[in-house]
Amino acid sequence: MCHKRMEVANPSGRILVLAPGSSGGGAEALAPLWSSALTQAGYQVETVFTHEASSAVGLSIGTKGGSHLGRVRALRSLLIREKPDVIVSLLTYTNILMLLVALTIDRSRRPRTVISEHNLLTPLSRRRSALFRAQVLLAKRLYRTADILIAVSSAVAGEAGALFGLPPNKVVIVPNVVQPDSGGEAQRSSEPVLDEDPRISLIFSGRFVPQKSPDLFVEVATHLSRRGLLSQVELFGTGPLLAEVTDSLAELRIDYRSHGWVDAWWDVEVGHSAVLALTSEFEGFGNVLIEAGRRGIPVVACRQAMGVSDAIAHGITGFLVNGRTPEEFAEGVIAASRLSINRESRFFEQFTVDAVRRSFESILRSMEVDSSRRAGSSSHQFFANPS
Repeated sequence: MCHKRMEVANPSGRILVLAPGSSGGGAEALAPLWSSALTQAGYQVETVFTHEASSAVGLSIGTKGGSHLGRVRALRSLLIREKPDVIVSLLTYTNILMLLVALTIDRSRRPRTVISEHNLLTPLSRRRSALFRAQVLLAKRLYRTADILIAVSSAVAGEAGALFGLPPNKVVIVPNVVQPDSGGEAQRSSEPVLDEDPRISLIFSGRFVPQKSPDLFVEVATHLSRRGLLSQVELFGTGPLLAEVTDSLAELRIDYRSHGWVDAWWDVEVGHSAVLALTSEFEGFGNVLIEAGRRGIPVVACRQAMGVSDAIAHGITGFLVNGRTPEEFAEGVIAASRLSINRESRFFEQFTVDAVRRSFESILRSMEVDSSRRAGSSSHQFFANPS
């Protein structure tokens, strides 16, 4: 595979965004959004994928079935040839790959390195494979060599400092960019609606896996149903526990709709008194909480899930309950159902591409990356497509 280098008028302000692929999870979805934020700031940006054979939005240096060593060699060759000023990595695997490669390059030619974490690795390690735990052990050795670690929430930042021994000045919190709504009407009006069913539509949106505790969600629905407060359950997502959830709801004679995976789930009509309940055991952040709030749907989550506290304005966009019992969640859902959310609240401004652009500008200034000689054209790519 041959990569031709394009001539660039200004050599500074060149940034590479490294991710496994352009789809597959919340963090992967951030790659084009971060690239957009950096491009808006005037930098030359290229997105590079390590596990995607080809992409219309970036350069591929490996495939899903490719070898780790092959990716190391491909990335090292790319960095030596193209000489970016900064590399920004999206996930634990690409963080490790990037830092390993950076250590093989002479310090005088080495790009500045920005890694990021979007989940809580300590509880996640208990649920993942031995290979994932090995990655975390390797991260403990390598992360301190990075220039900056971006954490998606206060909880992730706190864990990063403790787990990786990073000083506070090397950890920066940059909340996730949450995709803007489609511009449609809010699901909830700020004014009372006459003749509406006052009962609650309870929403689950996410993967049906143990971390998300869908069994607790069913218990919350059951509690509300027994009190005559539940209209129906709306399920968005897929996963190995979905059938178990739908079987339980059917056995309990609770009306439900299972929508499968829906990219813009918030555009599906779910009734006036809708509330989203995030019953996760832990979360690095909780994008779904912002997605719901921006469509006027109040939310409930447990403080013990840690990262969710940054994604809820308590008493404004929803409620944080203290315990993980069905009764406490149900009380939170009832209280949330009475909220009227201002979709234009300044709380939501921190989750936009513009907010991330400002954060990256601050990070790059702190790293003394030359921003005075950025590319004249933000659409100009400094890596050619493979030929």
